[in-house]
Amino acid sequence: MRKILRPYPPGQKRGIMFYLSIVEQLIMLMVVAAIITFLFNTSSCNRKYISIRQKAVKEIKPLIQEVSPKYAKDFNCDIKEVEIVISLIMLSETSAEGKDGNWYPMTSPLVEYHNILGFKASKKKLGDGKYTNKPTWEEIDGKKVNMKDNFAKFGSKKECIEYWFKLITSKEPLIVYVGKGKNKKKKVLPPRYQKVCEATNYAEILIQLQVCGYMTDSKYPQKMLNICKDNKIYELWD
Repeated sequence: MRKILRPYPPGQKRGIMFYLSIVEQLIMLMVVAAIITFLFNTSSCNRKYISIRQKAVKEIKPLIQEVSPKYAKDFNCDIKEVEIVISLIMLSETSAEGKDGNWYPMTSPLVEYHNILGFKASKKKLGDGKYTNKPTWEEIDGKKVNMKDNFAKFGSKKECIEYWFKLITSKEPLIVYVGKGKNKKKKVLPPRYQKVCEATNYAEILIQLQVCGYMTDSKYPQKMLNICKDNKIYELWD
């Protein structure tokens, strides 16, 4: 007759350690189930979020491509790389935080004024009625400083995109003054965004935009690169 293997000899009572072992296994199973549920929900949420961002890019892509051809000669790289950068800036500047803690594109108050690229402006520069005052923040000496500033109003999203290209490709020299008092001298430098136009790909463009002072956030280029990778934005231009 085949022997039956038992965890305990016949007639011996099971001790408390046996039952603790069962409880521990049940707890472990519950923890694993909770983790799997969390990962599934997170994955579903991420897919939904990526879909929303890609949809925003797809909607703005035709407008970007309508404006970009006439400026293609001003850039060293394929104009597609520039178009991708504009779409990434749009995702960043038009996003506002939702109730669920996620940031959703095309929900910022600036969208109402077609300012999809977050342009700041002054009354002197754009004229009466062409700016609005909104809360924002800047990085000053490595620290985040909350403030209010003037943001431009545009007649359309296309006008905003056109303004971006004109700003970046401007051939106007950058004038700076060095020294003080009688020793103060005017110095003429190359156009402010010349290095942006000389960049060879979208990653380099983002870095040069930060170097040239387009934004003060030192982490901005990396944030944009992460957005591009996580949401597969580059693939939308293939």
